Amino acid sequence: MIETAPEEYWKQLSYSDAILYCFSLNIDGKIGWRLPTQAEIRTIVGSSKSWRYWYTADYDAANNITDFEFTIIPVRDLP
Repeated sequence: MIETAPEEYWKQLSYSDAILYCFSLNIDGKIGWRLPTQAEIRTIVGSSKSWRYWYTADYDAANNITDFEFTIIPVRDLP
């Protein structure tokens, strides 16, 4: 199970900025935020193709799209 950050914490960031943002995020004393996986983001925004506007599975440096900005929906694992 994961917890999704409240919508006011969703940001449009590049991949590298998103990693730092999630890592440093503290919401009401809750830490441990991270970027969701492709499967997780599909459950958050639905199964339609619109999820691609929020997340791309191939955004790593090997694919040279680290400057691509997309909306970040931080999640954290529940204990």
